[in-house]
Amino acid sequence: MPDASIHNQMSLFRALMHHTTDAIVLMDAQGRLLEHNAVVEQHLQRSGRSGLTQMNVLEMVHPEDHTVIQQYGLRPQLHGIPMPMPPFRVQDGEGKWLWFEGTTVNLLNDPQIRGILLTVRDVSHRVLMEQRTRSLLQLTHALSSVQTTEEVVQVMLIQGMEAMGARAGSVMWTDVPRGQIEILGSMGYPENLEKPWRRFPLAAPTPAGDAIRNGHDLFLSTDDWAIQYPHMQHIEGAESSSHAVLSLQVEGQTLGALTLSYDGNQAFSETERQFLRDMALRCAEALQRAMLHSRLEGQERRYRKLTEHSHDIVGIMDVQGNMQFVSPSIESILGYSPEDLNQRSAFQDVHPDDLATMVQVFQQALMNPGQMVQATYRFRHKDGHWVWLETSGMFSDVDADLDGVVINSRDVTARIETERLIEQQRTAHLHDLQASREETLKAMGVMLEYRNYETKGHTDRVVQLSERLGRVLGFDGDALDALRWGAYLHDTGKISIPDHILLKPAKLDADEWAIMKRHTVIGFELLKNIPTLPQLTLDVVLYHHERWDGTGYPGALAGDKIPLAARAFALIDVYDALTDERPYKRAWSKAEALAEILRTSGSHFDPELAHIFVDLMSGE
Repeated sequence: MPDASIHNQMSLFRALMHHTTDAIVLMDAQGRLLEHNAVVEQHLQRSGRSGLTQMNVLEMVHPEDHTVIQQYGLRPQLHGIPMPMPPFRVQDGEGKWLWFEGTTVNLLNDPQIRGILLTVRDVSHRVLMEQRTRSLLQLTHALSSVQTTEEVVQVMLIQGMEAMGARAGSVMWTDVPRGQIEILGSMGYPENLEKPWRRFPLAAPTPAGDAIRNGHDLFLSTDDWAIQYPHMQHIEGAESSSHAVLSLQVEGQTLGALTLSYDGNQAFSETERQFLRDMALRCAEALQRAMLHSRLEGQERRYRKLTEHSHDIVGIMDVQGNMQFVSPSIESILGYSPEDLNQRSAFQDVHPDDLATMVQVFQQALMNPGQMVQATYRFRHKDGHWVWLETSGMFSDVDADLDGVVINSRDVTARIETERLIEQQRTAHLHDLQASREETLKAMGVMLEYRNYETKGHTDRVVQLSERLGRVLGFDGDALDALRWGAYLHDTGKISIPDHILLKPAKLDADEWAIMKRHTVIGFELLKNIPTLPQLTLDVVLYHHERWDGTGYPGALAGDKIPLAARAFALIDVYDALTDERPYKRAWSKAEALAEILRTSGSHFDPELAHIFVDLMSGE
């Protein structure tokens, strides 16, 4: 009976082993496999490896991880108590390394088992994600610790390529004014291959050019390369490599590209692609920062050269703000001699609008010894005019020779005036652009009147009424502009209506009316792709013939489903049509038109808006 019981328990043990999703291995004290379940075979026999039994587990474990197996698996542990094992690598039947993690239980003293039980699960994806996260953090840290473009490129090529597992790579920058791509640095490519590509046209049909022009990343297997770039097949090694071309983008602006080459026909999974994109984003941000730093340094060098013939004002203020010392250069900048300002309050001749700020900055300096503070302000010249000064200062309370706030001031009047002039020119330019846009939209609206002279003046009238009604309804700023533009453009679609229909003096028949009703949709389609036209303007164009009761066109919208701007403009459009003389009708009086609007409120018009409009027009 005991043998039968042991047999039954072993049968149960084997059944449990083969009905779990974890990989289970039973090994002896030397690490030889005694038993394993099917999950182990799924992981390790994909290429048909046979006979795992009696194989030593260390033969499958990565050499660097042998200590994990020896320390946690083979070293005597507490009997029967599960012990956690850190992750370790095992080679599968295809030669790839998989990460496993789990527990080990010492059952060597159990007469029914007499082995060490390993229960592990595949954590390759998790470990890979952790490794990539670490790589991303390490690269980010490395990039943040350098400043120059050359240093950033070196970090990208050395640490970045290693983290991304590439055999070779290059960093490319777009020279937009010249329409060229410049290689800032490369690694892993033979010089005879890299040298001809140090600068080439942006428009050239190359992977980098395509990625930069389109702002999209490219992931090319060997087959993709052969199909998409057959004219580049002659390049050494290209036909046997896979390539990733990552556009370096910051805030929607493509700065260049990072090219990576991999041995063999590598398939890039979506996870791998996202990892590479994340790495490229960090590189792009660092590269942009370095470029800006270089540009700022260049500007500073130019500024120093421009000002090297002028002398800054150097001075010392005591803690009460009185001048204790001032350099002779003050006379050439402010007209005072050093004696004029000695023991005089430094704030006495500061512009009233800048005085509070200057006192605050001075107090900040006193409360933070050794910390540099800075201010830009106006100071009265001896002859009475105002001079802009840029002053930096630091409170020194440890040096007896410099007991006070040491300041350095320079005349920045020319810079301030230039900045103001540029801002004025920019404002004027924006005003001209806005005026040009307004006149363009007005011209688009008025041009239909040249096809149908009987409607002359209609556009100007509905625009004026739209602004009046819009203000009453609370439209302001951009919304009021959009409503006015909708008034200009509401009949744009009629440009496609044939003259025999548009100019017909009699009532339109059913077919003609069907064509005429298309003008709202046609107008919308013509205008919708103009990026400066807001949705509110397009709503007026598309929906101004909708009716409150849902019998209008083009969408048969009803009630509040009709956009407010379109409901408001419908009143204006109908009112102007009623009060204007046409070949097929007389001009209605103002009273008649308003009465008709009230009569059809609730069917044609929004009742609330109709009464507001009538009150507005009646108050004239």
